[in-house]
Amino acid sequence: QGQHLREPAADERAVQRVLAGERRDRARGDADVALLGRFKGSHKEDEIIWIQGYQLMLVPSSLSRKLKTPTRIGIFFHTPFPSSDMFRILPCSAWRFFSHRAGRESFLHSLLAVNHIGFHLFEFLRHFANTVRRMFGVQLRNGERGHSYFDYNGRKILASCAFMGIESKVVQESMETDS
Repeated sequence: QGQHLREPAADERAVQRVLAGERRDRARGDADVALLGRFKGSHKEDEIIWIQGYQLMLVPSSLSRKLKTPTRIGIFFHTPFPSSDMFRILPCSAWRFFSHRAGRESFLHSLLAVNHIGFHLFEFLRHFANTVRRMFGVQLRNGERGHSYFDYNGRKILASCAFMGIESKVVQESMETDS
């Protein structure tokens, strides 16, 4: 008699999802411990920790909770931040990709634990600003010299846009010269 493959029952699939989530949490926890270990021994009070990428959205809250010295943290998104409507309707499974226990609010609170949040385009900053306004009532404000910031838990979080790309004029000029 040959072996028969069958689809796992619904309750078995649920157990598999929970176990997969726990494995992901352990792996993420191990990565957090390694990351924090790297900063704990070498981080000095006057240094800035700069985080880049959406994959590290939960890192700012971990760093701000676990590092003893006052920490200045910045995060930059090179990828689009979803509109507040999209953010609100993303299924829980989308957030569980990052952490089995984290929800939408955990990500936003972590992002608001930074001192500076930057986006590639103003549109992405606008999406983030609308999301935190709708979910937490936190407003994007204009400060001195045109700087934008969020006032959150008595702290000012600088918000900026920095388009990074190729300056076509510089490229064109360099291509016209003999190398």
